[in-house]
Amino acid sequence: MAKDTEKLIRQLSLISYLMAQGRPTSALEIKREVEGYSDMNDDAFARRFYADRAELDALGITLQVEKPGESLQGYESELYSLPPENYYLPEIRFSDDELAALQTALHLLDGEFAYAEPLRLALQQVSWGRPSPMFSPEGSSVEVRMTAKADGAEVSQRLSKIETAISRRKTIEFTYYTIERDSQEKRKVDPYHLVYRGGQFYLIGHAHERDGIPYGRMAVLLPTTRRLSGPTRRALERFGVPYRLGAGERQLVAEPIVGNVLNLFRLALDPARADELLPSLLTSPLGGLDSGELRALRRAALLADRSLADHVRARACPPPQPDAPPQAVPEAAPDGVPVAADGDGGGDAGPPRTSSSLVLDPGLVARVEALCDLIERAGEWVRALDADACFWEVWRTAPAFSDLILRAEADPGDADTQRQLDALTAFSRALGLFVDGRPGASMRTYLDVVERADFASDPWLPPAMARTDAVAVLSVNAAKGQEFDLVVVAGCLEGSLPSTTRPQGLFEAWRLDGDPGAVARASALLDAERRRFTLAASRARDRVVFTASRVDGPIRYGREHSAGLKFEPLIEVRGLPVCAPALARSGLRRPEDLSAQVLIHLTTQPRAWPAWLKEAGLSHLVARGHLWLDSVPAMLEAAEQGLGVTLAMAPLIRARPGFGRKLLAPFEFMPARGETIYLVSRSEQVRDRRIAAVRRWIFEAVNSAS
Repeated sequence: MAKDTEKLIRQLSLISYLMAQGRPTSALEIKREVEGYSDMNDDAFARRFYADRAELDALGITLQVEKPGESLQGYESELYSLPPENYYLPEIRFSDDELAALQTALHLLDGEFAYAEPLRLALQQVSWGRPSPMFSPEGSSVEVRMTAKADGAEVSQRLSKIETAISRRKTIEFTYYTIERDSQEKRKVDPYHLVYRGGQFYLIGHAHERDGIPYGRMAVLLPTTRRLSGPTRRALERFGVPYRLGAGERQLVAEPIVGNVLNLFRLALDPARADELLPSLLTSPLGGLDSGELRALRRAALLADRSLADHVRARACPPPQPDAPPQAVPEAAPDGVPVAADGDGGGDAGPPRTSSSLVLDPGLVARVEALCDLIERAGEWVRALDADACFWEVWRTAPAFSDLILRAEADPGDADTQRQLDALTAFSRALGLFVDGRPGASMRTYLDVVERADFASDPWLPPAMARTDAVAVLSVNAAKGQEFDLVVVAGCLEGSLPSTTRPQGLFEAWRLDGDPGAVARASALLDAERRRFTLAASRARDRVVFTASRVDGPIRYGREHSAGLKFEPLIEVRGLPVCAPALARSGLRRPEDLSAQVLIHLTTQPRAWPAWLKEAGLSHLVARGHLWLDSVPAMLEAAEQGLGVTLAMAPLIRARPGFGRKLLAPFEFMPARGETIYLVSRSEQVRDRRIAAVRRWIFEAVNSAS
């Protein structure tokens, strides 16, 4: 390109840039933003800039020069402006569509015709001259102003510092009044532009708040959300940090809305479970009652001398009132005092119950009747239809699902409604696949398979919570494919991350090629944990923080040979069979009676029941069934619900709330040998005060429990 052409483009760009700014601009900004100057060094820029100013001045285009500061020398201390009102040509009114069409044409024809460069410059000038959306009428209906003092010297100095920070790309810090919190706070800002509109100065820049990382770009990764999500959530709530649970893979039947549908079918198949299933169904979307209405329904059932299940079956209608017997006329005693008609000494019988005390709100009664109708019809469907057809009939018939669709249509942004619809859709698809694999499978078959401990129901990825300005709390595995500015990896402890032990399933991949041996399996497990640790560390764009406790005082069940560790015995425990009172009354009085029961196992202790039966001399006993669960609380809860008999730790089980009422020992046989629970600590931490405090607290708790 010829030098005269370069100079003309440079000068036109300088004029259009200064006119578009509407404020004094430093020479460094001009060098950075104006075409033709940006590729020059400082000396070349100084020569060319002064030469261009002189030529423009000769043409009658004079740049106004201001010197707000004395700390800099030469052109760096000067601010330049060009009042645009003296040079405006008649306005060219292009619409946004026309400008877009011209830009597209320029992009397609750039370099293909002689006037591409003038067209580009013309479009640039037209775009610079268009009003900013920030000053549109709808955006300026509310104006917030902060006025300065009458003495403008302080304001002038501040503006000078801001201009210098803009030109030198420096960060500034100042006190800012926040209307929302009604307080003055320190703000750190990277300034971009200083705009003067309507008699006020407005600073445009990037504010560094909370270290520049919003909550929405932070995450807490946990080795396992089952054990650590509770403490993590409580800690975040304590400090007022908003959080959202990540959308990691989970079991579909764990979704509340899906569980409600399954409970409906369970009740339809087994009405004897009404006392167990009805309360949760009544307060579910299928029943539509809140907790207060459920209490009113229970109260009415009690006054009607009925159980809750019987009162619901009666459609919450009060029982008929018996006809009042005729009043007997008392005989008068000689002294004039009436004699009681009965022979109990004349005590008051009390006021009779009136029907008004049993009458419930008509809306509540209508919802109870609707649920009763749905249960009755579900009983017909489960006997006549396949599993997927049963759900389809419930979907078509239940008023709760019609209301769910209406809510989704009225408010598409309701995250809870959308999640329920997504879960029901996934459940319908899972039932369809189940029936495809087992033609003619009924809902009873599906429930039997789902309730087996070795069956993992269809996993799905529920949608994440709609809130984005919150810290994500999710597992390491669920974080795959996601990135955050700040990542906190919590629980980096041996046994958690890395996890050195893992329950072995029946269909582990290594079993296909034969058992490689314990050493090879342990090595493979460590390799997998290294990959998991690398996955957690690589989720951070800017910073990753690993947290771990410096005090390690685990509790172990049974002694293991571990060098460098101190084992302190806490208590000796023995296995004690426990069950619900109903099972004990059904004929469970001796260890031999276990053959007619379901034995509840803990997956991490598969040898517990066989060892107990061997001690009882019943090694060859064959139980009616087996239920495998992965945690002690789940095992005890299953026993309380009457699902079978489980082994509890005696004497610790006797301290469980409800023992003797919800859970009891049908017989007192216990093995002669037991296992010891140890408090374990490292040898170098024996004198640590924190370990001593934990030890003292645990010993007190154990002594009180035993």
